[in-house]
Amino acid sequence: MTNTKKISIALATYNGEKYLSELLDSLLTQTVLPDEIVVSDDCSKDNTIQILRDYSKKLPIKVLCNESNLGVNKNFEKAVKMCSGDYILICDQDDVWLPNNIEKKICILEKMPQHLPMLVFSQSIVTDKNLRILQKRKLSKDIVDWRLLLTKHGQGTTMAFNRMLCNVLPKQWPNDFNIFPYDYYIYLTALLTGNVYTSKDALMFYRTHDNNASLKVSKFKNILKQIFPTYKLYQDRISVEMMNNMKWLLSAIDEKKIIAERKDCFEAISKCNNEKKIDWIRFLNIENVPRSIKLRSLLGTMAFFFKDL
Repeated sequence: MTNTKKISIALATYNGEKYLSELLDSLLTQTVLPDEIVVSDDCSKDNTIQILRDYSKKLPIKVLCNESNLGVNKNFEKAVKMCSGDYILICDQDDVWLPNNIEKKICILEKMPQHLPMLVFSQSIVTDKNLRILQKRKLSKDIVDWRLLLTKHGQGTTMAFNRMLCNVLPKQWPNDFNIFPYDYYIYLTALLTGNVYTSKDALMFYRTHDNNASLKVSKFKNILKQIFPTYKLYQDRISVEMMNNMKWLLSAIDEKKIIAERKDCFEAISKCNNEKKIDWIRFLNIENVPRSIKLRSLLGTMAFFFKDL
């Protein structure tokens, strides 16, 4: 692969000493190495900073230490905004990247139309804290149709995007990770303004443990997934929260940057809230949303009631 553009990695850390070295070792083995790794540390009280300093002798690491806790969203916001690369990859402190992670994503970004914001994300291999495989997230093929991605959620640590997408992100990112996660915010912005490419390939190990900020996988839930795709349906559903997030984004992004067809679709979806409940009659009549997504969303909302089993 020949690439003359600068590659940045945005890494947010917080008390990550337990798994951080494994992540950094996996970055060292990449077939294409980054030009910079920008780390925003959210007031770690363990050995995280020292580990980063040790690895800065082998990797181009720049550490930014917060004066006070920013939280997940704002910590990633700081890391991304301090990146100077043409391409930026998101990185979590406890995962392990496969050797071709960077190369594969940069190759995809290089082939995508260059005049629009671009985002690519891949699948991941879900493991326990010891990297024992629990689940492989699989797609039968790559997805490039934005309509088929309306109910998906691009996982932050699998994302890579170009400078143009950074430039269209609203200046203030959502503050609350539990209400509007940073990765969903980036993902929906890309759907509104540019090109999104979902790779069927799994390019990293996504480690699950008690301190994960997002998904927490239990043995029982993994058994449940084998007999009934409840969790898959829950992931795919159009939710009240997603509708509210769409509405916020439409007001926050420069209208000139939004693709008209997608704006119409987002507006139609965001108007389907009815006293914090989904107006399914209105939603099922939206023209731009494929039938398969409408059905998955309806079933997914039903599956929501089983998510805590």
